[in-house]
Amino acid sequence: MEDEFDLEERQLLYQLKTLWINEKFSPELLFYDQVLVDSILEKIQLKENICAENNDNIEHQFMANIYEMEIERLKYMVKMYLRARLQKIEKYYSFILQNDQIISRLSDNEKEYCQKFSEMTEDHLKQSFLNGLPKSFKNNDKENVNQPNTSTFVFCQSTDDLGDVQVEDDQIVDFKKGGIYFLRYEPIKFLVEQSKIKLI
Repeated sequence: MEDEFDLEERQLLYQLKTLWINEKFSPELLFYDQVLVDSILEKIQLKENICAENNDNIEHQFMANIYEMEIERLKYMVKMYLRARLQKIEKYYSFILQNDQIISRLSDNEKEYCQKFSEMTEDHLKQSFLNGLPKSFKNNDKENVNQPNTSTFVFCQSTDDLGDVQVEDDQIVDFKKGGIYFLRYEPIKFLVEQSKIKLI
């Protein structure tokens, strides 16, 4: 049972690490994985409950110490994943709120945060200096909002043998399992979303 638990946890940790690294190196905001995050949080809660049990047994105390270290590791990875997402939300909030497809990638809490961050930022800008500018300078040009550069190049690694994939009009890549590539993000992002390649 313990081996099964450890195996499941290792799989969750691997998935979370991949999710975090993908988010960190992707120029755009990726889909929020609610199921995975909830599973990790359940593991944290389970371990915290075990650690909180009053038990003088030496073996229990030893396991509780190990669990406490594992709890910190899990919390750290969740925190880094969420932080990577919040940084993008704060950077591209206007672009996100103008795009329903991008909004759908956010968790409910992130949507609320993005909306409040936008309102606070807009209010601050108006109070600071926008109210003193002529109307011609106040127009909110949707084309000029800060948005991610999906044409940037990224390092990626294939998680399987994918064969020949056309990534540009004049470029076909033979993706081999474990192979590392340096490519533009835009034409390969669908492979990232399908977990066929991961960013590194």
